[in-house]
Amino acid sequence: ENQARARQIKQLHRHHRALHNSLAAKHVPRSGGNLEHAVLAGMATAARNLKAFEPPTAEGMYLNEKQERESAKLVMEQRLRARQDEDERAEDGHDTSVPSWIQRLGSNYVPIGGFKESAICWISVFAASGIALPLAEDVNTPRGYKQALMSPEWPMWKAAVEAELAQLQRRKAFNFVPRGDAYGQCFLGTTWVFTVKNATDETGARYLKYKARLTVRGDQQRPKDIDPTQRSSPTVDSESIRIIIATLAADPSAEFVQFDVVGAYLQATLDTNSAPIFLRGPDGMHGVPNGQILQLKINLYGLVQAAYLWYQEISKTMDSQGWTRSYFDGCVWSRTSAEGPTYMCLHVDDGIICGRNTKLHYDNLAAVYELKFLGRPVLFLGIQFEFLDNHMILLHQAAYAQHLLRYWQDHPEHPLDTSGPHSHRDLPLDPGVVNELRNFDNAPTKDEHWYRELLGQLNWLLQTRPDFSIAIMHLARGIGQHTRAHEQAAHNLLKHIATTVDFGILYGRNSHSSPTATTYARAMPVTYEDSEFGGDAKSGYADQGVLVFLKGSLISFKSSRQQSKTKSTYEAEILSFSEGAHTTMRIINYQKSFGLSPAGPAPIFVDNDSVIQYSNQVGLPRASRNLVQSAHYGRDQRLAGHLSVRAIASSDNPADFMTKALPFTAHLKHRSTCGIFSRQVLLSLLRPASKT
Repeated sequence: ENQARARQIKQLHRHHRALHNSLAAKHVPRSGGNLEHAVLAGMATAARNLKAFEPPTAEGMYLNEKQERESAKLVMEQRLRARQDEDERAEDGHDTSVPSWIQRLGSNYVPIGGFKESAICWISVFAASGIALPLAEDVNTPRGYKQALMSPEWPMWKAAVEAELAQLQRRKAFNFVPRGDAYGQCFLGTTWVFTVKNATDETGARYLKYKARLTVRGDQQRPKDIDPTQRSSPTVDSESIRIIIATLAADPSAEFVQFDVVGAYLQATLDTNSAPIFLRGPDGMHGVPNGQILQLKINLYGLVQAAYLWYQEISKTMDSQGWTRSYFDGCVWSRTSAEGPTYMCLHVDDGIICGRNTKLHYDNLAAVYELKFLGRPVLFLGIQFEFLDNHMILLHQAAYAQHLLRYWQDHPEHPLDTSGPHSHRDLPLDPGVVNELRNFDNAPTKDEHWYRELLGQLNWLLQTRPDFSIAIMHLARGIGQHTRAHEQAAHNLLKHIATTVDFGILYGRNSHSSPTATTYARAMPVTYEDSEFGGDAKSGYADQGVLVFLKGSLISFKSSRQQSKTKSTYEAEILSFSEGAHTTMRIINYQKSFGLSPAGPAPIFVDNDSVIQYSNQVGLPRASRNLVQSAHYGRDQRLAGHLSVRAIASSDNPADFMTKALPFTAHLKHRSTCGIFSRQVLLSLLRPASKT
């Protein structure tokens, strides 16, 4: 309570200082026996301009009782003035329930909806001027209940708050208990989190959906009240999505359904053996009896153990309905029937059901939880799904790439212009600048936050763009010591993204350019590996790249620095071969956990003849004896009959562009081999698949 009181006093002080700054600008006396008159004289101007002032300095942080009362009065007058402005707009014929950004656009938008899912939503009506409905990212989202109260969009936020409180009341989330029963316990605060989402109604028209969520201040929980084993829970891996899509994409009978669990965390109950959780009354909640507090009865967002409790709840339900959880990915379940396999992937509250009888499995799950049916997957894990004719599926991140480009074009600290001239022959990494990126003595710049931020965002784009791997790996080595060459290479990579913004990985192809096309019908992974000795000249480590295909589609890819130093290309190729074997055996075991049985040894393509001879030799060659025992894992699996090693020319090895920057022709060849194509080109060749 003392901390809350201190925060309140600090906030009141900000308002007080802002008022004084406003009055000083108008030559009104700031102090001296007539402060009350000064407050009343400058109230209107200060109320309108409070957000324009900077926060106060450390000077004069103490607030006496008189100043505190005056600051509190200022806040109340500010709220009253906001309500008076709404009344004036109503008298002038304006609809005060319409958001301010719609008011500014004039008559181009009219409300034709009203309440949708307990939140006020507005549907775009395109006028002759062609102005489009703003995106959710363009709406100012308040950071807390008080900001929402003063927001022009308060009617929307109020409806969202009331809907959230009604849902919690319906689920009996709280009990009122006397304050004395919580003696010696920790009282947790609550906060409101507001978001705006782009949504579509039944007719396909887009509108903005205002949402509010009540969360617990989990940072105030005491460590002794939390079980250490309940601090985390698994989430689905994007590689699991690619494996399942590659397995089912070419099946004409396969179905794909996406759903959302409404109030997922609220479905779980708290552990009865843990300490009780008491809450202070949240903002917007009325009717709390005097002398009583709230005791939390169900799981709520913000608790440290919230994710763990929800995962345990959904796991029990899946087990009771006959699903088998994967040993390698805790958020993937499978069921096998006479008609074929069915898979379900879950990421917190978003799920996808793939395979046969998806409607039956969805109905069984909907009988336990409140689900929202979303139809075919459109966006999952930040990956967009594009269903095409001939049972093909394109996974891409065009929306995220466009957001990334807009963000860096308008970046406040380091804007990067990507609107210049582009060429279809642009490369993610120019081979001519690799040596410059390896030279860290060329006037290194200071470690700037924007560079780390850019690499973190680019790394998320690798889920569907493995052709960026080598470029991002070289850029990542400049963290903390990047040079001007690194900045220019990052800028060029953004320009390349602008040229290939809609590229993604295609699944469901019927053929492949490799000589092992017959293995795809048996669902056997096919692996390509390569290494680049001396790739990291500074540390002396080699680079390695691995690509794994399943039924002709790319499912796993990795470009990284090797963990051990090597003395020759031969040793670097052995380590890369071992890494490819590890990845292949992991995917084979992943398939076996789903009841699939890949037939025959899995092929690994190598472009080094010495490694092929090494893999077939019973004893260790003299040149490889100084390597650690784990480096011979690939050879051991080859002698055990699990893998088969096959030769391939370096010019035909697609893993080559995962370890080195290649010219445009070679890069384009390997990019096409990996199934990375443009969405726009595919739509011109293939029709979108029927929604049925």
